[in-house]
Amino acid sequence: MPHGTIPNVRYLGLDIGDRWIGLAAGDAASGIASPLRTMRRSSLQADVAVVRRAYEHEGAGAVVIGLPYNMDGSLGPQARRTLRFVDVLRRAGLDAVFCDERLSSVEAEEYVVAMRGRRPRPGERIDHVAAAVILQDYLDGTGHVDASDAPDVSDAPAVAREGA
Repeated sequence: MPHGTIPNVRYLGLDIGDRWIGLAAGDAASGIASPLRTMRRSSLQADVAVVRRAYEHEGAGAVVIGLPYNMDGSLGPQARRTLRFVDVLRRAGLDAVFCDERLSSVEAEEYVVAMRGRRPRPGERIDHVAAAVILQDYLDGTGHVDASDAPDVSDAPAVAREGA
């Protein structure tokens, strides 16, 4: 079993952006992640409510959040915004873990090309495919961010003030 996963637990995977959130679902037992949908962001409260409903609908035991590290391993502005979102998810009672999402959008586009034989159309949202890539990496144990390496979400507001 991949490091960090719990047997027979369902996971909700998220690719969090400024305007869109990709959702995927999967479980440790099958080791398979599947794209669900891409949702347009509206407000923090509404976004958290949609994620919570998906979490409950999927029977998830944890949310796997793609953390967008910079290529040098540092946390940039998008990672800081993601940390703030995760802080709210955790305060809403959802268990959240991180997965390194570097290059997940590139992998998602490559997947779409492989499946359809063409690139996504301009404006076509594939964030849900990126969420499935993130979740699949977590289930495979390749993108898992150990708790000792993950940023402390309780420090997210302080982290967010640093250069953001």
